[in-house]
Amino acid sequence: MKPAKIWLVSAMDSADGRAAERAQAEQAASRLSGEAVRQVYALTSHAAMQTAAILAAPHGLEVQAQDGSPEPGEAASAEELRTAAHRAREVLEAIARRTSGRTAIVVTSRAVIQLVVCDLLGMPLDHREQIGQESCAANLLIRQDYGWVIESVNDDCRVTEPPESAG
Repeated sequence: MKPAKIWLVSAMDSADGRAAERAQAEQAASRLSGEAVRQVYALTSHAAMQTAAILAAPHGLEVQAQDGSPEPGEAASAEELRTAAHRAREVLEAIARRTSGRTAIVVTSRAVIQLVVCDLLGMPLDHREQIGQESCAANLLIRQDYGWVIESVNDDCRVTEPPESAG
């Protein structure tokens, strides 16, 4: 399998896309617009679909809904967390196989991203809240033959202007 580049992006917090959240999604879209994205997927929620649509627009792509990534509850048991992490990894593995040698954007909830990152790092899943994840933050995962590589976590995609030179 050729390396698959997966931008895992956290969905807006609400499906109605408040102005501040839409601005964050638009910043993420701008940040990822230079990527050669071939597919955009949305997992788990209407908010993920809304966010994915904003991210897909610069690439002229349609969003593909991807079922099967369970949303862990706040008071989820250890078994429920393991099940959710396992299912999320299965979904990402399937997307990585379809994306082999290319780039995809996958939008899901903060909770699912926190579980995936904990799982990939070998951290206890009940420590998932220690993984920072802002609304519309981008996380770069590369699927290699030997496993997953985490390139970045919680990139808020804010574009900042360079400071003016004193002169």
